Formats: sequence, structure tokens, C-alpha cells
Amino acid sequence: MKTIFLSVYDGDTEKNILQSGVLRELENSGHRVVLLIRSALKGDYDRYKKSNTIIERLPNANCFSERLYFWLGWNLIPTYSITMRRMDAYNNHKNYLRFKIEQFIGLLGRSKTIRSIFRFVYYYIPDDYAGDLFVKYKPDVLFAPNMFSYEDGRLLKNAKKRGIKTITTSKSWDVLTNKAFTRVRADKILVQNSIIKENAINIGDY
Repeated sequence: MKTIFLSVYDGDTEKNILQSGVLRELENSGHRVVLLIRSALKGDYDRYKKSNTIIERLPNANCFSERLYFWLGWNLIPTYSITMRRMDAYNNHKNYLRFKIEQFIGLLGRSKTIRSIFRFVYYYIPDDYAGDLFVKYKPDVLFAPNMFSYEDGRLLKNAKKRGIKTITTSKSWDVLTNKAFTRVRADKILVQNSIIKENAINIGDY
């Protein structure tokens, strides 16, 4: 029997994973599934509890380093969409200094080497997020379907430090081009089609 950590960030994750055949398939496989529920989520997640499905609440993952890296990473995405959103933010707020800093970060983001350096630094920021849960359940696999959230980023990082296999997914068609930077690359990423596969390779550096 294997133990699978499955992170639940929002209602989309609940709909696509818990309320579909995915969770049932995992349960029927005979493995143990630990649902890691984001602390801010409301609702009765205990209804998913079974003999081999366990519910745990994650601690709050919001902290200064996560907010900083989310901002840096968003600006590192080397796409036209991010360039336009950056310009829209400047037109709305007229913060010229911030605009030029973000523009400079955007130039750095065109380099795969620079993106790798940012990931390297993030990986070595001291962090033992949800460490007690890793010790308690000793998971074999972490599935983090919302790879850009504070929770999933920190879970992925700590799982990789512990030598645990990691899997993530492209939740929608534009997450890799328009949402956030892949601070941690999972061992495997699931994508919906060949276009998103190319984005994962060229932008997410998979």
C-alpha cells in the first residue's frame, strides 16, 4: 500500500479531483489517500473520509518569502500576456519605479539560466511547511494540482527535499503563460494537449 498526498486548494480541485472518478479510482486502488485541505477553505470535507481516505487541514502558507517569490516569479514569465498585464497595471496605478523594476525582471526572465537560478534560491530558502504531516504519514507521492499556490509550492519543495515523488498539473490552458512562475518543477506534470505541453517545456522549463 502506498500513501498519496493530494493537495486541495480550491473548489476547482474539489470538482475535478474529489467529485470525479479520480478520487474513487485512487481509493479503489487500495492505496491510502491523505487529502490536504487549504486552511482557508470552507465546507464539509469530512464527507470524503473513508477507511483509506484521511482528511488533514494545512497550516496557513502565506508568508513574506512566498509573496515576494510570487511577485518575482509572475514577472519572470517571458510571455506577451505578462508584458501587457504589466503595462495595464502601470496605466492604472502610474507607479513608474515599480513598472521599471518589473520590466527589468521581465528581461531577466527571458533567460532559462536566470529562471533556474531563481528556482535554486527558492529551493534553499529554509522551510519545513507541513513537516509534521510528512513525518506522520511518510507519503510515497505528492499530487499538487495547483502548483502555483503558496501551499502547493511549499509542499512540492518539501516533498522534493525528502525524496518524495511529485506530480502536478496544468489546471487550465493559460496557467503557464499568464498565472505564475513554476517555482518548483515537479517530477511529472500532466497537461491537456500538445500546445500546453510546449508551454510546459518552453516556459515552465520541463
